[in-house]
Amino acid sequence: MCIRDSFYIIQASTGQNLSQQFNLEFGENDLTDAVLEAIPAPVFYKNTDHVYVACNQEFLEFNGYTRDQIIGKNVFEIAPKEVAEIYRKADNALFVAGGRQVYETQTENAYGDRKDVVFHKSVLTDNEGNLIGLIGIILDITSQKQAERKLLESQNLFNTIVVNSPSHIFVKNMEGVYAVSYTHLRAH
Repeated sequence: MCIRDSFYIIQASTGQNLSQQFNLEFGENDLTDAVLEAIPAPVFYKNTDHVYVACNQEFLEFNGYTRDQIIGKNVFEIAPKEVAEIYRKADNALFVAGGRQVYETQTENAYGDRKDVVFHKSVLTDNEGNLIGLIGIILDITSQKQAERKLLESQNLFNTIVVNSPSHIFVKNMEGVYAVSYTHLRAH
């Protein structure tokens, strides 16, 4: 089975009134494949039927699948139902609104590992402006989210200590000026 979905990817202008357009097809053109593989983040392309048509190696490794397990499948065939529903709802909204979409969510790979991610998606149209699908890039922000949670826990612990301490607590900067001072008046 050969899936032949094209989209406009590059317009090169010579600075004069001449321009050259290249219609590149995923999986059919070495340049298109090279561009996908050069992107250091998971990238995927779905058609308007929500079927994965192309992806790069980063996408496969991120999700723990082989190309044969992804290409030609929809998200409900490869992701847990609750995750697939989030993706489908977002994709439908993008198809209706057009343009670009950015949102944060969680994803789950083939091994059951959950990751915090940001999706950047854009609709794709053919040369006549007809919707043919969407392209997406996934940014893994799991480490950032873990650091944010640890910072919040640390702040909460610090605040608990300060609020419950009978002592006067202060912080001075390098010049010896009080930067923060905590004084608690306790009712006796």
